[in-house]
Amino acid sequence: MPYFMDSVTAEEFVISPACKHSLFKWIADLRAMKPHALRMADASAKMINGILTGTLSNFGSYDQCVETVIPNSKARGQYCTIEAWPPLPPKPRFYALNQRLEAFRRFENDTGMMGEFTKYLHLFYMFPFRVGICVPSTCSRNDIYNVSMMVTKKFFPANVTVPRCEVKEVTVIENYQIPFFCVIAILTTLVICGTTTDILLNYTNKDPKPEPETRAYSIQCVLCFSVISNWKVLMDLKSGSDTLGVLHGVRFFSMCWIIFGHTYYHLNFNVLKYLQITIELTSQFAFNTITNASLLVDNFFFISGLLFIYIGFDIVEKTGKIPNPFYFAIHRVWRFLPIQMFFVGCSTLLPLLGDGPMWHENIDPIVEGCRKDWWVNFLFINNLYRTTSKGCLSYSWYLAADFQVYVLCIPLVILIMKKPVIGMWINFVVMVASVIGVGIQNYIRDLPPTNLFIHGDVEQRHQLMMETYYPPLHHLGPHCLGIFVGYYLRKKRTPRNLHLGWHITAWMLTIAFLMSSLYGVHPWNNHLPGTGKVATVLYASLSRMSWTMGLAWITIACSTGCGGFLNSILSWKPLIPLSRLTFMVYMIHPLIQHVFYSTLREGIQARNALAIFIYLGFVVSSYVIGTVICMLLEAPFVRIGKVVFDIEEAIRKKQLTIRELLFGKTESRNDRQLNGAKPGHLKAVPNGIPNSDLNSLNSNFSFSNGRIKAIEDMMNKRNDFICRL
Repeated sequence: MPYFMDSVTAEEFVISPACKHSLFKWIADLRAMKPHALRMADASAKMINGILTGTLSNFGSYDQCVETVIPNSKARGQYCTIEAWPPLPPKPRFYALNQRLEAFRRFENDTGMMGEFTKYLHLFYMFPFRVGICVPSTCSRNDIYNVSMMVTKKFFPANVTVPRCEVKEVTVIENYQIPFFCVIAILTTLVICGTTTDILLNYTNKDPKPEPETRAYSIQCVLCFSVISNWKVLMDLKSGSDTLGVLHGVRFFSMCWIIFGHTYYHLNFNVLKYLQITIELTSQFAFNTITNASLLVDNFFFISGLLFIYIGFDIVEKTGKIPNPFYFAIHRVWRFLPIQMFFVGCSTLLPLLGDGPMWHENIDPIVEGCRKDWWVNFLFINNLYRTTSKGCLSYSWYLAADFQVYVLCIPLVILIMKKPVIGMWINFVVMVASVIGVGIQNYIRDLPPTNLFIHGDVEQRHQLMMETYYPPLHHLGPHCLGIFVGYYLRKKRTPRNLHLGWHITAWMLTIAFLMSSLYGVHPWNNHLPGTGKVATVLYASLSRMSWTMGLAWITIACSTGCGGFLNSILSWKPLIPLSRLTFMVYMIHPLIQHVFYSTLREGIQARNALAIFIYLGFVVSSYVIGTVICMLLEAPFVRIGKVVFDIEEAIRKKQLTIRELLFGKTESRNDRQLNGAKPGHLKAVPNGIPNSDLNSLNSNFSFSNGRIKAIEDMMNKRNDFICRL
């Protein structure tokens, strides 16, 4: 308190009169033991405990501060964050959490205080000393900065900043948030209309139900939003003999693994107590299972390539022709773009979901990134270009990379359909070229083997991921390998009676590929020998291919009856609905994690037991919310896509008129006569109109056969003209 009083009264520092008056009044009220003054003093952070083990933050009591009201004054409690950095040498290009800076290596054998202090001094590149204080709201950030500088310089030289001061505010919906509320309202209305229509057509009408394909396309589009129908599709556990059941398990377990990795990755390290524990975790061999979880994303690139060729041949077999290349591209855009932009819209609502001492620090960059870079996501180039440091929904890089790889491989897949031998050889060349390209990039740029967890600096980590993780080149190889496996399973999918020795060899190689990829980063995480330039280039170029080669054998073995117990797990029927939610869960779980971490009021320890409990909460909440969004957005748009492509095909073949598009197909006069209906009378069309209403309509309209024939000819000519347009 004496240092604080000196700061307030010091002449060399400029403090606004209103702030000075409020501070003096607060001190007087504190001496008088008034409740509001005690609450503000109690809400301010005190001495940080555990500094030598890496506890650098004390948030104080955020809620107690902002809830404090000063009687007989317009001022109230204001929460301010103060950060201080000790003087440091220039930051190196890459540095590790568990390695002393080169400038302080001379203290490596020092058993005194300098040896202990310099061991973790590099942490201040990422994390400052941070305290939260409660002051009257009449004080500006500049006032608090001046006071903080005065207090700090009496103890040690440091660079001080006051990044933010905030008071309790009424939540207000901003103008930029209104459009997305309208989108949600429209989707909700469509879901209600679709569900109601579904109930009226299929659950209240006693007449025979028309076949779905004979209904008016306008009715089919409305029914696409039915929660009842979409829920049945989601929970359908049936799978034909030609489906690849193993992929359901691969999707689900890969997604759960990725969520576990992101549980650590999306954590703001400022909230951690005892960072020494976190640093020690990075040295543990088993912890590579979590820190190297980025390999799991290549499972989805592998599956994407596999299903691309697999479903492509299925279309050829059903239609007898190779689809137009634009069909594949448009289908991918329709699959990704609505969901991509929906979650861009979701980001605008994040400010309404909470508050806390780290809320604005974590959430504001996400919101601002999407307000500036939404168009980058719209064009599917957010993995290659962004105008802000983190961009808009940085984790959505996968959609852009997958789309780019998919479009790049469209000519290749079509070539395989036409000339399989030539196409597969070119596919092999592309796969090898991608591996070589990654190695060359790593060598020229002098990069680490992958995005190592020990590189905890946020700025460096994002820059490294832009070079070694986000570009499509790094995932083209797994996609091409998926094309190989998909072609093999489509053309030669028969159980193989391999010799036991071959089975054992294949599974041993699979384990070797998977383990070497997953745990191969351990030497780099611990600065062990054998991590020279050659080893770095080899791991960078081969690790993702090695991982997906192991997955390739698992897929082939389980799909050809050689998977044994593993196939029973991966093809377990209850995993099918969870697998269908993978896309939604991938898009929603990072937002849930950011909101959770941003609302924390106290520091937490990086203990595995605590992380597991938090992780399980993320998994459950992600699948629950993902299911809701699936019913609201994904499932309807997938079904609408099928209807739209059916309409396009029917119009192109001149099998559909505008009348049939709007009202459904009706029977011709000859068909009505065969069914016992009188000429000139309407039969119940499959658009949900009750027969009683149609009978009333028939009684008012009766035409001769000749007039009906003339009207039908005229309608056919008009429809033919419209279709030509």
